[in-house]
Amino acid sequence: RVTTYFGASMAVCTLGLSVAVPPFLRVATAPEFHSAGRIVPLVCLAYALGGMANCLGSGLVVSHRVRLIALFSTLSAILNLILNFLLIPPLGMYGAALSTVIAFAGQLAGILFALSKYYPLPLEWGRLAGITFAALLPLGASFTLPALPLIWDIPVRLALLALFPILVMLMRLPKAEEMARLRRLLPSTVTAQAGGGPAREDAP
Repeated sequence: RVTTYFGASMAVCTLGLSVAVPPFLRVATAPEFHSAGRIVPLVCLAYALGGMANCLGSGLVVSHRVRLIALFSTLSAILNLILNFLLIPPLGMYGAALSTVIAFAGQLAGILFALSKYYPLPLEWGRLAGITFAALLPLGASFTLPALPLIWDIPVRLALLALFPILVMLMRLPKAEEMARLRRLLPSTVTAQAGGGPAREDAP
């Protein structure tokens, strides 16, 4: 379940940065830098995959297979270098970002394969797939956005960001006990504070 929570956190960060960076670049940088926002989703996706690999790698630490973590990290770095050599000349910065995505995906695949042999984990594949879908749908939609005026671009991107929790709830990914825990974490004194303090029973 920790992996599920970590994956959800990485999905939120990836989607949030991917949606927020393009309008930020339009405000804070010169026009020649605006196109850099297009590679942000790929870079975020790469490091989300790398983060998942590091998270799951703890299972190999517990099973005393630390050398495998070093092996997969080394192979990932070598693969990244080879792909950079092949993809950067024709694709430029997109080739560099895509190389990083593929390299980290390979590292994650290696970690998962090793775990299946030496330390099987009961991963929540269904929920992880749902979280991935809920993040990729608005993320993909953000790629298709036309060049809108900033006053329209920001609300549309905020709507795409809000689509993630809506999809998560529609697919009923959170469990009942998780929703109950979330309700307990929410400030329970907002209404009382609005009335001037915590509610107290009247004295008899």
